Amino acid sequence: MRPFRSHKKEDRNQKSEVRFNVSPEATDRNGQAIGGRQKSDFSSSKILQNPRGRDIIKPNITTAGETSARKAKIEMLHEKSCGAIVYRKFHGNTEILLIKHINSGHWSFPKGHVEAGETEVETAHREVLEETGIDAIIDSSFRETVSYSPKRGTQKIVVYFLGKAKNTDYVPQEEEIADIRWVEIGRAQNVLTYENDKSIVSKARTVIA
Repeated sequence: MRPFRSHKKEDRNQKSEVRFNVSPEATDRNGQAIGGRQKSDFSSSKILQNPRGRDIIKPNITTAGETSARKAKIEMLHEKSCGAIVYRKFHGNTEILLIKHINSGHWSFPKGHVEAGETEVETAHREVLEETGIDAIIDSSFRETVSYSPKRGTQKIVVYFLGKAKNTDYVPQEEEIADIRWVEIGRAQNVLTYENDKSIVSKARTVIA
């Protein structure tokens, strides 16, 4: 696992250690590597890891060779979600499915965290079905990623595929989704909240049309 950045700890009581990040794709048999701790004299280092498919939050994090990370200082957390731009043909037009989140109020595409043992495609299919009630055929040949930092110390990667709707009557997931709409693909950019999502729609439009 190759560290790509290192920092010396600012805590004067922790000067014997430095922290470093690892690639979010790096894994070992126990889980996904998300960071590390290393003594400044390079005499030892330990990888901070998280169980595959679990939310990367402190209660889930362990240090290789230890059973608890309650005292671990985490430099960066990596999260991964998958979803889909779901579309249908309606009266000669192409429409895509947009959702409005209850907590944030922003309009986007259905997506969610990868669960243990799932592939990206399986996650995208499950999340679309859970959030909207739409059963979609996921097209993995279209794969776009968005990377952003939702909060300090956290880096999130979202993978989007295309999904062709097998049914069109949606049922919003009550605890998460405030509203769902089928929107003509040419108008979707007027509804979507984030520029990254608008860019993905432009790419999807060239494939679907």
